[in-house]
Amino acid sequence: MKLFAEGGRLHIPKSTQQSIPIRKLCPNGIWKVENMFSSSWKFFDINYAVGSELEKQSMMGLYCSLINSLPADVLTKSPSITAV
Repeated sequence: MKLFAEGGRLHIPKSTQQSIPIRKLCPNGIWKVENMFSSSWKFFDINYAVGSELEKQSMMGLYCSLINSLPADVLTKSPSITAV
């Protein structure tokens, strides 16, 4: 996104949508930003702390399966996991 338009005037986005340079949005959720393609997923919150040991093992196994299913060159952001 260019902050300065022709003539040197500062362009300030009025919304978050205006500040993200999305070029194309595909029906499958993949989007093109500048010269890169990206995708994001939304996960619902789970309460790991109150689960039984079996539920915790199941949740961690599913999370590990998800991460391991991604290609090696994919960039991911993982939440911090702290033991209680």
